[in-house]
Amino acid sequence: MSERVERLRSSWNSRTSDSLEKARSAINQLIALEDEVTFAAVHKVSGVSKN
Repeated sequence: MSERVERLRSSWNSRTSDSLEKARSAINQLIALEDEVTFAAVHKVSGVSKN
Protein backbone atom coordinates (compact mmCIF):
# COMPACT_ATOMS: atom_id res chain seq x y z
CA MET A 1 0.00 0.00 0.00
CA SER A 2 2.91 2.34 0.61
CA GLU A 3 3.84 2.17 -3.07
CA ARG A 4 0.29 3.24 -4.00
CA VAL A 5 0.48 6.19 -1.67
CA GLU A 6 3.80 7.27 -3.16
CA ARG A 7 2.41 7.05 -6.70
CA LEU A 8 -0.62 9.10 -5.67
CA ARG A 9 1.60 11.73 -4.05
CA SER A 10 3.78 11.85 -7.14
CA SER A 11 0.73 12.27 -9.36
CA TRP A 12 -0.68 14.99 -7.10
CA ASN A 13 2.63 16.87 -7.09
CA SER A 14 2.85 16.64 -10.86
CA ARG A 15 -0.69 17.98 -11.36
CA THR A 16 -0.01 20.77 -8.89
CA SER A 17 3.16 21.80 -10.72
CA ASP A 18 1.37 21.73 -14.07
CA SER A 19 -1.47 23.86 -12.72
CA LEU A 20 0.91 26.41 -11.22
CA GLU A 21 2.79 26.70 -14.51
CA LYS A 22 -0.47 27.20 -16.44
CA ALA A 23 -1.63 29.85 -13.97
CA ARG A 24 1.69 31.72 -14.09
CA SER A 25 1.63 31.66 -17.87
CA ALA A 26 -1.93 32.98 -17.89
CA ILE A 27 -1.01 35.78 -15.48
CA ASN A 28 1.93 36.80 -17.68
CA GLN A 29 -0.33 36.73 -20.73
CA LEU A 30 -2.94 38.92 -19.00
CA ILE A 31 -0.25 41.39 -17.94
CA ALA A 32 1.15 41.54 -21.48
CA LEU A 33 -2.34 42.26 -22.82
CA GLU A 34 -2.82 44.83 -20.05
CA ASP A 35 -5.96 43.01 -18.91
CA GLU A 36 -7.15 42.88 -15.33
CA VAL A 37 -5.64 39.94 -13.41
CA THR A 38 -8.37 38.25 -11.38
CA PHE A 39 -9.07 34.68 -10.31
CA ALA A 40 -11.82 34.50 -12.93
CA ALA A 41 -9.58 35.85 -15.70
CA VAL A 42 -6.74 33.45 -14.83
CA HIS A 43 -9.24 30.57 -14.76
CA LYS A 44 -10.64 31.54 -18.15
CA VAL A 45 -7.24 31.90 -19.83
CA SER A 46 -5.51 28.91 -18.23
CA GLY A 47 -8.35 26.47 -17.74
CA VAL A 48 -7.18 25.86 -14.16
CA SER A 49 -9.87 25.41 -11.52
CA LYS A 50 -10.63 28.43 -9.34
CA ASN A 51 -10.51 26.28 -6.21
